[in-house]
Amino acid sequence: METILRHRRIRTEVNDASTELNHESPLDRLGTCTVCRSNNDDISRITLCACDKGKNVSFSNSNLPSTPSLHHCERENTVIGLSRWQFMVLVLFFCLTTSVVVYAVVAIVIMSHRHVFNHNVVEHIGLESLMTFRQFDRDDDGYLSLDEFQPLAHLIKVENILKRYEYEQLVSTTDDHEVLSIEAFFQPLKLTTLSKDFKEFSLLADHDPSYGLKQWKTAADERKNFATKNFRIFLPPDGNIEVGFCWYMVKSSLSYSTTGQLSSNRYYPPRVHEAEVILHNLLRMFHSQVFIYSRFSPQGAAAIVRAQNEQYVDIMFRIHAEFQLNTPPQQPFWFTPAQFTGHIIINRASSHIDFFYLHVPSDNKLNVDLEWLNGPRESNTMEVDIGYIQQMELRSSSPSRTIGNVRHPEKIKKREEIAWISEMSERDALDVIEKEMYSFKQVCPFFIL
Repeated sequence: METILRHRRIRTEVNDASTELNHESPLDRLGTCTVCRSNNDDISRITLCACDKGKNVSFSNSNLPSTPSLHHCERENTVIGLSRWQFMVLVLFFCLTTSVVVYAVVAIVIMSHRHVFNHNVVEHIGLESLMTFRQFDRDDDGYLSLDEFQPLAHLIKVENILKRYEYEQLVSTTDDHEVLSIEAFFQPLKLTTLSKDFKEFSLLADHDPSYGLKQWKTAADERKNFATKNFRIFLPPDGNIEVGFCWYMVKSSLSYSTTGQLSSNRYYPPRVHEAEVILHNLLRMFHSQVFIYSRFSPQGAAAIVRAQNEQYVDIMFRIHAEFQLNTPPQQPFWFTPAQFTGHIIINRASSHIDFFYLHVPSDNKLNVDLEWLNGPRESNTMEVDIGYIQQMELRSSSPSRTIGNVRHPEKIKKREEIAWISEMSERDALDVIEKEMYSFKQVCPFFIL
């Protein structure tokens, strides 16, 4: 009985305190929260639920704590019947699912539009043009970047799209014109002389920068006939046949370049004209993609009169040219011999040639420069290596002759068998050419004693 009266007194004090604070009692009945209806197990302690908007009630009963303890309402941390963490996981799953669906829809739309675009392009320009586009689209993203377009721009500039020019110099069939038969001798570059190991690309032809190099096993044309009249560019201009006279058969074009060198991001040679044609056809016996104008200095071809008599002239020459060994979609790969040197014994009228010889000197351990791109940007993807090629030469099989005398070739005369009126040594002649092509070597050194 005493306990019941004590509980009633406590309830009265709580209600009075709530009235004074202008706040309804948090207890509708003993031990129960009026909001969440959570029961208080310990009826000897009056606890105030946290859902009661944070207002505390003081009790005057000395048997109770001066500040009632607060229990946390479970209803406060729930959303639609889920705990806070369950709700956050649900939201995250919903966001991820939505993003995946959106990306899938966007991809389907893009691919459908791309298919329609390609179909329309094929109808207008044809399948061959579309395949050409895909050749230059190296990363296969459906677009040509400026770097990927650069090789195509060179083709457009020289009007050489979708075809390669053939420079056929007709061989006369009349009895009074002679032809010269030239043979090509070629041994592949020794891969063991390179510092780069290309074996890692052996199974990836489209991504192997050395693919063209590995496929180049023999000369493109092992034997070819040339009209002797086309070799007149090996004679000095204006008939100035004087021993030691040096001139350019093909002048350098780098003086017109603002960068000092030509682009490496190319595949097909530009068109050649006039005197360049015979050099192009000669070097094309090695490989079809020959560039008469190399990308950097020294560039062109120079010659010098080494010896002469009343009938013949012995001309020594030096040529700087290079080859592009790859085609799209492989990246460009440049094969640049150190130099081509040679000599020709020709009569003054350029109607007869006694001997012709051209080769890459092989007396040094390394004689070929290799450069290739690993990406469309040549500024930061160019790699360089140096190797050795043992034999790369052109040689006339016999003196020039008329068509009717093809079956009866004459014996080639040696230099020593020809009586020259005036001459200079071969070494001195090559030094003069070298100074002509390297202007800094024309400066004489001096020493301060």
